[in-house]
Amino acid sequence: MSLRRRALVVLAFIAGLIALGGAQFIAPDEAEAQTRVRPRISWFSSLPRNLVDRSRILTDQAEPTRIAMQSEPLVFFRGDTLSRQSNPDPVATPVEPGMTFEDRVTFVPSNDVRNAVIRVHQPDYGSSTDDCHVVITDVSYSVAPEVYVPVGEPVPVGGATELDLGFLPQASAPYRVTILSQVPVASQIAGSRTTPKVYTSVIRLGHRIPSRSSKLAPGAPPTPTPVSHTCSGEKGGRGFSSLTRAVVVRTAIDPRTWAIKNGRATPTAIAGR
Repeated sequence: MSLRRRALVVLAFIAGLIALGGAQFIAPDEAEAQTRVRPRISWFSSLPRNLVDRSRILTDQAEPTRIAMQSEPLVFFRGDTLSRQSNPDPVATPVEPGMTFEDRVTFVPSNDVRNAVIRVHQPDYGSSTDDCHVVITDVSYSVAPEVYVPVGEPVPVGGATELDLGFLPQASAPYRVTILSQVPVASQIAGSRTTPKVYTSVIRLGHRIPSRSSKLAPGAPPTPTPVSHTCSGEKGGRGFSSLTRAVVVRTAIDPRTWAIKNGRATPTAIAGR
């Protein structure tokens, strides 16, 4: 056998040993990361999906409840999007700046979530949470019919745009999230530009990424200091990894109100489908 052929046989033998026993040399943390399945989040709501679904729900209600619901703005939950707009009925209550709306959605993780965080991504419209489009006022899970236990850190008065929830076992699902939304008054102050017509915020569930301290190289710029945004949680600093699927909250101001504030022609309201 030639020297070259012997070398190829030795290399093939070594490659086979690596393929068979390579798993023994994987670090414990890397092995755990390979076997850990990334959770997938599924969102649900009892809100109607469209006008047909809304009519069906109204039919099943008692007359006083049905009359009250018919005068409310139209709200739907479809495709992980919670949308609200004015009811075209002229006697119904329109979506006006400063009016607050409370909705509840639930989520189910496909497996346990460690170091869980829920965060709202949205623009800033003012200097306090009173000027935010969306805040979260509660995250809890049910231990009995109509009995809920809060999870995570306490929610500040007026709601929060970011909450640490800690460990969320899949066995305790579903988890209920209470959302408070509005058309911020500060956003409708007329100026050189037209004010927003539609407000869109995204609620994401994720988990903290453990920070790993390391020395900076000589001459490297310092790590930026985290910047706190009123309506969008903390930017920078603590790591955040978003899990698959989020909830979009979309609110449309009454078109007639918007037209008056911006000096435009009053449009004709059309119901969403």
